[in-house]
Amino acid sequence: TDSRNVVVYSVKSDTSISVGRGSSELRGAQSFKVTEEIVVNGCELMLATGIGSGQGPLGITVETDSSGVPSGTLVDATSAAAQILQGSISAAMTFVHADFSGGFILSPGTSYWLVAKRNTQSGTDITYAWAEDTSSPTYPDGNAANFNDAVSPKWTAQPANDLLFKISGYKNAKNYEYWLYVNTDNRATFRVSANGSSEDIS
Repeated sequence: TDSRNVVVYSVKSDTSISVGRGSSELRGAQSFKVTEEIVVNGCELMLATGIGSGQGPLGITVETDSSGVPSGTLVDATSAAAQILQGSISAAMTFVHADFSGGFILSPGTSYWLVAKRNTQSGTDITYAWAEDTSSPTYPDGNAANFNDAVSPKWTAQPANDLLFKISGYKNAKNYEYWLYVNTDNRATFRVSANGSSEDIS
């Protein structure tokens, strides 16, 4: 099945957030919605190397929403996590792709969170940069959020800001089967089966 970008915010950026570790752990997240049932198999974040060296892999997850911030719960326990290797991220801001192995289904109208964190939390002042639009963001179905484990609450929503991202996938195809058969009383019956449920039409 062909994959395409199903959610995109890539208009512009005027700043960036840090993802990794300063004096404390720093994460970034962007909420989004899809307009139809989608099988998600990848994403892109506009990233650059930040400060320090030896950043290691960047962990990427898609999480459910909890009162306007990421919940920490993956939308799919086995497939909604990926990573971007350090060598894929350059000094110049550019979109970097991550694959979600196996894919997972998202439903329309529900808020989800694309979350980035540095997988290794050793050291200090070692970060990546994720491009952010704070001047006049136009993405209508979500916003940014920042995580800092040195403060409470750790997550802070940024309703006036958007991070630059893309979600890729394809429309979820329903598994339809059609049968026409004749009963023992010679009545013809048409059966429609979709995703394990069926209905007979005589």
